[in-house]
Amino acid sequence: ALRINIPPATRIFLLSLLAFSLLYNIARYRQIAGTPSAEPSVPYLTLVPSQFIFYPWTLLTATFVEQNIFTVLLNAATIFYGGKYLERAWGSREFSKFIVIISVIPNVVIIPIYILWGAIMSNPQEGKSLHLRLLYFVLTLCQA
Repeated sequence: ALRINIPPATRIFLLSLLAFSLLYNIARYRQIAGTPSAEPSVPYLTLVPSQFIFYPWTLLTATFVEQNIFTVLLNAATIFYGGKYLERAWGSREFSKFIVIISVIPNVVIIPIYILWGAIMSNPQEGKSLHLRLLYFVLTLCQA
């Protein structure tokens, strides 16, 4: 029988990625099916800066939500291989701290930037700005 040994924290993060991504896509599909012209939003799983005060856990859960199967597979492979290596080298507690820190810091940094950008552009509800996506990408790279 095939036995895959996955350390506990890596297993939790991998299952979180799969579960949150599945829940997000189910909720998004239900929104699209209900109102096809509206942009789907799932603020209780993903980070929507103008609504994060109502859903503070999204600072962490947004890291484990992917919108398509390709990014789910890529992140699952990264968590599987990188997580196994780092957790065995650092231990479960330190690896979990690392994941929480690299998940929360970019999200906390982007919220005031997003709100300021929305105030400047006079549209605080618009969350699809190319500039913010690029800035978020750069901030995430700086964390690495």
